[in-house]
Amino acid sequence: MFILAEVSTRLLWKEGGVDSCRVSDPIVAWRYKPYCTERMKSPESPWIDYKFNECGYRAASSCEAKPADGLRVALLGSSTSLGLMVPYEDSFAALTGDILSRQCGRPFEFQNLGAVGSEPIYAYQRVDEALALKPDAVMLAVAPFDIQQDIDPQLLAARKNPLPLRDYRSKGENASIIAHIEDWLSASRSVIVARHFLYENQQEYLKLFLLQGDSADFLRVPFSSAWERRLSNLDLLLGEMADKVHHAGIPFVLTVIPARAQAALLNLHDLPPGVDPYALDRRFAEIAEKHGIIFVDSFNDFSHVLNAEALFYPADGHLAPAGHALLSGVIARRLTGGGVPGFPTCRSAKPES
Repeated sequence: MFILAEVSTRLLWKEGGVDSCRVSDPIVAWRYKPYCTERMKSPESPWIDYKFNECGYRAASSCEAKPADGLRVALLGSSTSLGLMVPYEDSFAALTGDILSRQCGRPFEFQNLGAVGSEPIYAYQRVDEALALKPDAVMLAVAPFDIQQDIDPQLLAARKNPLPLRDYRSKGENASIIAHIEDWLSASRSVIVARHFLYENQQEYLKLFLLQGDSADFLRVPFSSAWERRLSNLDLLLGEMADKVHHAGIPFVLTVIPARAQAALLNLHDLPPGVDPYALDRRFAEIAEKHGIIFVDSFNDFSHVLNAEALFYPADGHLAPAGHALLSGVIARRLTGGGVPGFPTCRSAKPES
């Protein structure tokens, strides 16, 4: 029965393409080949074209000198920043650039350095690369799953003088049989499809998600020791990133994106005991204020959407196009609503749906 289900789902929920543009990098984990194009499909998404400019960034504009009178943001981050599983024109980076170009009456672009697997420690290593683009601001977009992976102490200690290090996230040859089974099940098409339909039910989804232990502990207060350690490391990295960006005379912007489970909990009045979907957001805000970082808080906008989890792909958990549209409105309003050095005050951007 399982084999039949697997064959059927692979025929109906197709996956395809080869991630041929992404190449490993010994310092920043992953980057993309210049002038490369690839076409890929996940089971929950349509076919997506990924095109990279001469610097290997997913951006429609050149990474060379920005247009006269134009504004540029260098965007750091992982798969959500990249716009994984959405067409480029539907990504929050492209949408925000379009919104602000119209509203400010001048060219506004994002040079998107986002890459799958680019956790904050690797974004940290790309700050100089981002500053070399002569941007008007550097932005880092983060979601809970970006900081869930623990940073190897050696990798953290070598952050200012990075050496080619092995991939510390790899399970390696010593991975347990259970770990291999978990990896196999997570790639099973029938399991993905089952999760997709099961997770469309908000009540069942939240019940199952909250059973995931450490993966869900960012929703519980007080934070576990593991999450406190991760937040402490993030505080350290963001502080040093902010110092470097501020030294260049431009603002450093932190955009926080809720996880799907957080979004589902934001407008629930009857929360499970000990669960606070805003707790991690508050901690991010505190870290940003401590280091003089411009904070883009999207949680309020997500909380006003009924069944906000529908803005994400159910099984995969990444933002769907509607989620990117909402986020783009939040970023556009924050950048041009006043208070961001070097950015004009333009007509307020409304959330797009």
